[in-house]
Amino acid sequence: MYVTVSTLDAPSSPRNLRGIEVDSSYITLSWESPDNDGGSALTGYVIEKRDMKRAEYMFLANVDATTLQYKATRLFEGCDYMFRVFAENQAGLSQPCQLDKPIKARTPYGLCVQLMSTSFNIIKTINLYSLQNGEEETVTKLSLMRFILL
Repeated sequence: MYVTVSTLDAPSSPRNLRGIEVDSSYITLSWESPDNDGGSALTGYVIEKRDMKRAEYMFLANVDATTLQYKATRLFEGCDYMFRVFAENQAGLSQPCQLDKPIKARTPYGLCVQLMSTSFNIIKTINLYSLQNGEEETVTKLSLMRFILL
């Protein structure tokens, strides 16, 4: 007679949580599945958010095990948010995978205009910024020059 013993454990944490789309009222998150399912198939993920003005995380959603993205909506423009994701199986929840730093809900493109003046001309530099993964980067820089005759 043989006895087979199976041990189940919670899965390891999801990996590589990041913001992939940012707007003034939503942030879309993406992550990768955990390295270890704990000996039981994943049943889903639990997503939580924290407004940086508050101390506690709040529940956002449960998604199925094949879903690796989530669009967090009803955010307030200008507020910073932290997110975390747990993997779940029959044994329970993993430790969370968290963002390295908060993401600010804001329009995906910002405009910065710089004026420089000399006696004969005005130079206007326009920088168009884009948010990628919560990071601001310059998309384009345009310089215009207008001569002023006195």
